[in-house]
Amino acid sequence: MGLHLLHPSPGRVALLVRQAASYGAIGVLSAGLDAALFQLLTAALGWRPWLTNPVSVHLGILTSFLLNRRFTFARRDRTARRLLRFYAVGLLGLALSQVVLWAGLALGLAPLAAKLPGICLAAAVQFGINRRVTFGPLHE
Repeated sequence: MGLHLLHPSPGRVALLVRQAASYGAIGVLSAGLDAALFQLLTAALGWRPWLTNPVSVHLGILTSFLLNRRFTFARRDRTARRLLRFYAVGLLGLALSQVVLWAGLALGLAPLAAKLPGICLAAAVQFGINRRVTFGPLHE
């Protein structure tokens, strides 16, 4: 491990805290859109939860990418490459949320109650990966 990881400077800590707060706020918005579309499609239109989840998650992924790119990480370079990486990480989050959704439904939870823990788990995993891989320096 690098020394900077064991004893980060106050500036690095402040940046991490700011990015985590911004990512969290954007995550709440994106997850809210995801959950709202999920609820609309399952409750109002009768779609099956395990089919609805991928549809609503894609709305959350795209919203999150656009806002995090601009506000959290302030990256405007190599948009296509960053979007592909962000989507790959988002699909990992989708897989995690599908497993949590399945488990919650198997336990008899209502669809939205089964979905919410998966959103939280996916967000935590995705922040760490996106901070380093998607919005870190890109090498040719």
